[in-house]
Amino acid sequence: MNRKTVGQSYLSRNVLAVISFSGLFLLLAMYLWAPESEILYDFQKPLIISIFIAICLLGILAAIYPKLCKGLLEFKKIDKKSLDPEKMNNMQFEGHHPDCGKFESHIITIRGSKYCPGCSGLLIGAIMAVIGILFYYFYGLPLIYGEISFWTGLVMVFLALMLIIFLKLRKKLKIVFNMALVTGSVMILIGLDTVKENLLIESYFLLLVLFFILARIAASENNHEIICRNCEEKSYCIYE
Repeated sequence: MNRKTVGQSYLSRNVLAVISFSGLFLLLAMYLWAPESEILYDFQKPLIISIFIAICLLGILAAIYPKLCKGLLEFKKIDKKSLDPEKMNNMQFEGHHPDCGKFESHIITIRGSKYCPGCSGLLIGAIMAVIGILFYYFYGLPLIYGEISFWTGLVMVFLALMLIIFLKLRKKLKIVFNMALVTGSVMILIGLDTVKENLLIESYFLLLVLFFILARIAASENNHEIICRNCEEKSYCIYE
């Protein structure tokens, strides 16, 4: 892997991080100063909640079947004629991480099975988020709790993004903060719907959630690329 590839990943991570954090501050400004919506559409709450649940379900699917995410780690064989065929064909994946031994800090073992701590945290968080948003849809939430939900969720998402993107977390912390990223997002959405009931703001937040996901993926890609760049056996595979 060349320096240009690593630099592009680093730039992509930082650009998405800037968009995500700027988006959070803009969301905060909207929450503080935008008026409550004077028109409440009948389809508004079911539509917003359905889109959010769809995003969570896609995340759950990717976490349960991590091979769907293997595109995040694409290994290209180089100069096939000069390589040992056995080493070329023995590359296996544990989830979406190769079993080369360099990704032990990115894998947790539970009852003999290996999982990605980041994906595991997103899975748990997504399940909790779906349960939480459905509970809110059917039972509602008092205004004061809506305020608490928004501010708590905002802090959780900010801290989760900051730590996931810029720090190398231990396995258990990866689970915790990836889970916090999703549960914090649903708390923000519940707070927005309870306090503002503004279709434009809620739609904007759903778009912002997609940038949270992209920033998290870019940060993961960047970390993986660094591992492969420093690998002593880089002659047998290359991270793109």
